[in-house]
Amino acid sequence: MAVVATPDCCFQELQSALAQAKAQVVATTNVVEKRAVRAMKKRLQDRLYQRKHRAKREYKIRSLEHDVQTLETKIARLYLDLNRRKAAVANAETQR
Repeated sequence: MAVVATPDCCFQELQSALAQAKAQVVATTNVVEKRAVRAMKKRLQDRLYQRKHRAKREYKIRSLEHDVQTLETKIARLYLDLNRRKAAVANAETQR
């Protein structure tokens, strides 16, 4: 999956577009234009929220995948230690 732009760049673009939409609402006197600009502003806010939510979700998934990998490594190490101790106990009992 190729990433075209960084998430921060996309957030900044959406936030600047949102700021421009707010300025247009204030500057516009026509009611129809205000409604259109407000609808556009709402769509921009929704897109910004979706991107933030998606970024948080992806970060959480990556974090959990890392935790799983760390735990798998720890479990493998503990099994290795357990097998060594079992072998040591077996050797100690055979030497008695």
